[in-house]
Amino acid sequence: MLFFYYLNEIKYRVLYFIFSFLFNFFIWLFYSKESLFLIVRPLLNLTKGEQFSYFIFTNMTDVLFIYIKIALILAFVVALPFLFLQVWFFLVQGLYNYEKNFLGIIFFLFIFLFINLIYFLYTFLIPFIWFFFINFELTSSESLFGMYYEARINDYVDFMFYIFFIFCCFLQFPILMIFLLYFNFLKIDFFINYRKYFVILFFVLGGLFSPPDILSQIFISCFILIIYEIILFLNLLLQNYIIK
Repeated sequence: MLFFYYLNEIKYRVLYFIFSFLFNFFIWLFYSKESLFLIVRPLLNLTKGEQFSYFIFTNMTDVLFIYIKIALILAFVVALPFLFLQVWFFLVQGLYNYEKNFLGIIFFLFIFLFINLIYFLYTFLIPFIWFFFINFELTSSESLFGMYYEARINDYVDFMFYIFFIFCCFLQFPILMIFLLYFNFLKIDFFINYRKYFVILFFVLGGLFSPPDILSQIFISCFILIIYEIILFLNLLLQNYIIK
């Protein structure tokens, strides 16, 4: 009977999340033009409307599907903390106090890193990548012939969400690393002794999942590497504090 009780609770909590997701989806779909403006705003701030002020679409259904895609992704992102909250409410009664504290720290750490990641990508990395590649454009006044880039809105939205998705996936690595260290599945010496192999792994992953340019690969690889070193430093600092 206890099994069916927990199964029934899981069902209701999943339904809560689905309702939250659908509610957010229709809200974002209703404000579809505003949400699209938020996505392209970094480029408008970058160029001040002089070099770039419009996108094109080559299929009649492109804009409609873009609105739906944006609404689906943003609805999931906004509803994700609510999902974590439902998981917390389901697990909290069976956890010890130290486990509750650990999960609480992990939750707030994830939210903190996620917000800072979005700010960094939205403010710096996405405009930098765009500005770097758009400089290869040739104008007839500067060269013997003109070569102009007509940006498709579908390509830009896919590129933006792809970058966010890759960085969010790599964001799980420090969470996993903290989990392994906290529960002593792996020791800090393992990450220190094999640091050079992790550095190579980070650059390989950066090359596999980044856009086809060296700058994006370096950004993604260094992003993981910096977080890796910060976790090592904080763990060693905590160990020294406990010993003293």
